[in-house]
Amino acid sequence: MIIRVWRGWTTPENADAYEALLREEITGESVNGEQTPGMLGIDVLRHDPDATDDNSGAAADDSPAAEVEFSTIMYFFDWDAVRAFAGDDAFAAVVPDADRALLTRWDERSRHYDLLSRNGQWKTLADG
Repeated sequence: MIIRVWRGWTTPENADAYEALLREEITGESVNGEQTPGMLGIDVLRHDPDATDDNSGAAADDSPAAEVEFSTIMYFFDWDAVRAFAGDDAFAAVVPDADRALLTRWDERSRHYDLLSRNGQWKTLADG
């Protein structure tokens, strides 16, 4: 299993609109359907800024950089399924125009991980 992680940030003012857009784009029918064969699932995470955040991204006037972060964690059967979703450059972020209009910035490249263990069930080395 290949796990694909991507992040995007928006303003607090646009966060609810972006979440609503994601709710329209990501549905039960869109996972492992005709558009995304081999996608086994997707998790969407939202983090609103709070007092524990690192403000190293603060603006030049020293005001806190208040951005809402969204992360997607996608699960794919194999690399062919990742390429079916992302295209020839499997690491390129897939950010539709409607998303770009609401985001202030995003990861240009997605990160991919091999799943080693889920709930204490370890993949054996023989599983590849």
